[in-house]
Amino acid sequence: MYKRGQSTLYNFKPPKKTPAARRTFSKSDFDWDVQGIQKTTASASVSESNEGSQYQATKNLPLKVVAQRIKAEIQRKYPGISVSVGTQHYSGGCSVNIKVNSWKGRHVMVEEVDAYGFKRYPYTPEAKALLDGIETIADQYNRSSFDVDYSDQRFHCTPEFSWDLRAKDEKEFGLLK
Repeated sequence: MYKRGQSTLYNFKPPKKTPAARRTFSKSDFDWDVQGIQKTTASASVSESNEGSQYQATKNLPLKVVAQRIKAEIQRKYPGISVSVGTQHYSGGCSVNIKVNSWKGRHVMVEEVDAYGFKRYPYTPEAKALLDGIETIADQYNRSSFDVDYSDQRFHCTPEFSWDLRAKDEKEFGLLK
């Protein structure tokens, strides 16, 4: 017979919980070189941090307002282009999405075949300079801190040409068959 409260299926007692042994490490435990022969003075983590020139003035503003300021500065610096700037929030952070919708230049060069046999359409030097300039404008409002295995940014940003512009250029210059 079973005693009151005793189950036939779960007829066991859980083991007693004992505190796990803890070891604290000091800095001297980790500042040995790979072979453990000589003591080094270099830090184990390499970190780099920078802030854009407009970051401090806009750090408390919502990302949508920052995106509007980025768009206004792009239109002031490059008056002949049309851009769309949007924001996106997700669990790993947020991004400012910049797409060039129209401009007077050509953005792709002639079709190339890479070493693996794949076709690719690299940007012209003018198109690359345009995207780099736009990214430089966006970086003025950004803060980034990179460590060996961790990065921390205010937002991610990679400007690109819109698909409509790509298709139009590729069709116009005979790159699509």
